[in-house]
Amino acid sequence: MKKHSFIFILSLLIATNMFASEGALVGEFSVSSSLKVHFSQGNLQYQASTKTWKFATKQNSRVGVSNNTSVSSSYTGWIDLFSWGSSGYKLKPYEYVGAISSWTPWFVDGDRTKNISGTNYDWGKYNKISNGGNVAGRWRTLTAAEWKYLLSTRTNAAQKKSLGKVNGVKGLILLPDNWTKPGSCSFTANQSSWTANVYTNEQWALMETAGAVFLPACGHRYCDSNDENKIKVSGDSGYNTSYGEYWSSTHSEPSGSSGQPTADMVYVNTTDLASINKYQKYRYQGRSVRLVQNSSFYDANTYTITTSATNGVVTGGGKYDMNAQTILTATPSDCYAFTRWSDGNTQNPRRITVTGDATYTAEFTKINYTIRGQNTPSTGGSVQVVNP
Repeated sequence: MKKHSFIFILSLLIATNMFASEGALVGEFSVSSSLKVHFSQGNLQYQASTKTWKFATKQNSRVGVSNNTSVSSSYTGWIDLFSWGSSGYKLKPYEYVGAISSWTPWFVDGDRTKNISGTNYDWGKYNKISNGGNVAGRWRTLTAAEWKYLLSTRTNAAQKKSLGKVNGVKGLILLPDNWTKPGSCSFTANQSSWTANVYTNEQWALMETAGAVFLPACGHRYCDSNDENKIKVSGDSGYNTSYGEYWSSTHSEPSGSSGQPTADMVYVNTTDLASINKYQKYRYQGRSVRLVQNSSFYDANTYTITTSATNGVVTGGGKYDMNAQTILTATPSDCYAFTRWSDGNTQNPRRITVTGDATYTAEFTKINYTIRGQNTPSTGGSVQVVNP
């Protein structure tokens, strides 16, 4: 296949095939002995001026320091670091401790020992995610126990996580339960070095089509110790940028607690790779949010596009939302050429709109070659046949 053709087809894959149910990645991950989930296509983001929620378009996308410090109800940019439970139900996504005189806004219905799981304080339950189905209640935040199971308890957990970089962005790589390495892509498991696994955008696109998840290291948002109205983000001068912090939906308050309320989070770093149990952090600080969708919901609300071929391969099959679009690409084996699809369509690649379960078979024909040769000179010479 010519290089420019490969790049064109890869671009189509990046645009369509990696998101089966709208906003959901194809990889399936166990978060308990009986429950599996799909991760969203990117970290959660919010635009205050339009009250719009969305997922980052790429897994390694992050809005950066300047955007996350420009927090106000009229801000037209995007933020992606949120205080715990700031779904907009009670606590605004852009609010911070310097603007509020008590800790109670970070309590769940007035109780500091309640979790946000299953409540309107959970970003995914309360909000419509514009590129995640645009329906409230479709997504949720993992509990601390689910994060722990995913990172440490599921089958071969240590072999399905590692630090790395995608297009220069540091983060945590998670592999799905059923993992098959795509093509020439490599993966070194359970490494606490950012350089253990380094991918270009094109290489990561292949990893993502196989179900891999990337949690970028975005630091956290906090208030200056000398001025609570001054918002800062780790990454300012003098602060370490090489870590990520992701909220769980679980509080970390023993009975009778007072003072600054805390909640459990996942800490991604080069010391212990990814941990949750020993990291309870202040709820009013802004951290990353990566939502998930239960596999039961994913399966019940998607349709299956099945592909098949003899003497070639087809990509683009999988589970998709109603009216979603995907690209089917048929690649012939050596000495074969694509002819048509089983429904008579002759476009390759072809874009289809999902309207229900369907099967597409690529048909290939064998290429016959005629080789003519002539001795020169007519006597004493030879003819060499080279593969066409």
